[in-house]
Amino acid sequence: MIFFVFLFLQALCFAGPADTAGNSGSLVSPGVWELMRNAEFSFDKGDIGEALLLNEKARDLHRSEIKSMAETLKRDVSYREIKRLGDNISSVYQALSSRGYSGAEVMDRVFKKHPPSFFSNSLSALIAWLDGASALPEADVFAGRVYEAEGEYSLAFSFYEKAWENRAFFDVPGDSTLLVYHMADLAGLTGNPGARENYLLLALTGDPVFGTPGKESGALLAMMRTAKEDIEGPQGSSSGVSGSGKAVSPAFVKFFSLYRNNNPLALKAYMDLTDFYYRDSGKRLDRALATGCLSAVTAFTLLENAVREYEYGYSYSSFGETLRTASKYSEIREWAASIHLWDSFLQFAFVLYDSGAQEFAAALWMNLSIFCPDGRVAGKAASAMNISLQP
Repeated sequence: MIFFVFLFLQALCFAGPADTAGNSGSLVSPGVWELMRNAEFSFDKGDIGEALLLNEKARDLHRSEIKSMAETLKRDVSYREIKRLGDNISSVYQALSSRGYSGAEVMDRVFKKHPPSFFSNSLSALIAWLDGASALPEADVFAGRVYEAEGEYSLAFSFYEKAWENRAFFDVPGDSTLLVYHMADLAGLTGNPGARENYLLLALTGDPVFGTPGKESGALLAMMRTAKEDIEGPQGSSSGVSGSGKAVSPAFVKFFSLYRNNNPLALKAYMDLTDFYYRDSGKRLDRALATGCLSAVTAFTLLENAVREYEYGYSYSSFGETLRTASKYSEIREWAASIHLWDSFLQFAFVLYDSGAQEFAAALWMNLSIFCPDGRVAGKAASAMNISLQP
């Protein structure tokens, strides 16, 4: 079984340095990560008992190490000459460091994770946070995945909920988004579509482009207006392409020329919400169009990032040319298939067609049928295009 996060790491590898930057420090030791890796290997081999045993060993080792760090710091700050300095982190750290106390090394590790300002420069707040850092939400996520694979859905969900409660202590901040995806997938698997929608929306909390349902960002509203320009025209009048056999779409050209959204971790939420609104909610096209726009724009942005890794001096000329260039590289083809990137365009075209933007949909299907390297997606696009072009 492929570890869930690997697919998103593949997406991130084409996202650029700014997108992969997380916390530079870690309170989780190499020994703990080694046990977690071995647990993953055992899980992949089908040895469930060994996988869970190693996972618990990792949890116990982490708890022990954090407890030792916290005790060291508490001991050193309890000395009279340190205690009299009060609660100010900067003053206490300087004193510990100048005296060569081990507590300074503990604070150094914490500062690699969070600066003093995170704790409002309060030593007591730092110590309280360090006590809580004994939680290892990665271990809870792993246990949840194991039990989910075994069909123990209630037990799996309890571990996911525990991980969510301790999400502040994920070593990689983006892992909290991956956790929400686990919870959303499990909700869908157990027949709870409402919970699935809520978890997917939770994954987009704070997304400045998505906004919230009914309160979309200006950028998203602009995307939606452009998607409909073949129907309404820029100022609400005909664009002049209706009746053209649906072979030409100024909206299609404009849409992929103008908009980008470099948010790889959000792509799954955009795609799954589009599927939910379009297929599972009685075709709520207003919502499906919003998430479908973001899904397509994000997928295309990631595809361009990938092409730039292989094509020096790449610049956008057309949607089809970008797909043609991407299809030359097996690494890009495999990565795109692994995150269902091509499907985001296919999905978007169906939403557009049912929303009345038939010229845009036909143009997108036509380009996918010609340039998409995934034969399954290209075939579906060709069939849909042929049906749409019939009088």
